[in-house]
Amino acid sequence: MANLAAVLENDLPAVQQMYQFAFADLYQRYHDDQTDPYCESLATLTWKWQQPDRHYYFYVIDQRRVGLICVHDDPQDAQTKRISPLLILPKFQGRGYALKMIQAVQEQDSAVTCWQVDTIAQESKLMHFYQRAGFQQTGQRIELQPGMTITYFEKKRSADE
Repeated sequence: MANLAAVLENDLPAVQQMYQFAFADLYQRYHDDQTDPYCESLATLTWKWQQPDRHYYFYVIDQRRVGLICVHDDPQDAQTKRISPLLILPKFQGRGYALKMIQAVQEQDSAVTCWQVDTIAQESKLMHFYQRAGFQQTGQRIELQPGMTITYFEKKRSADE
């Protein structure tokens, strides 16, 4: 049985630990101290969790937290949401859980017609994943540092789908 479980405030140390496990490899490759969740302090994570436009969920399978997703509301458009971050713990990767987690969030917020996400353009595995999940590149790109470019994706559907 798999589902989404809301992250509670007392879960935040576990969330921070999940960030460190899941994003360690990316941190080692890019040493991005500014935006990598690997570097997230508990104080910053708590502040983000307290924001009314952010919703954190564990992805739970057989009573085990295997992943995490944060959904951001768009303040200008109730039908647009952004996913950031999304993670599957390393020992559970390669089992299709990330795709199932995205699908679960999309089913939960079925009125949303535009989902947004971004990732590191140099990470072909992540680029392929989001394309396989139905996201299309928007063309917007931002170079955070030499050799590390963020690229943006959207997944749109009509309101009557």
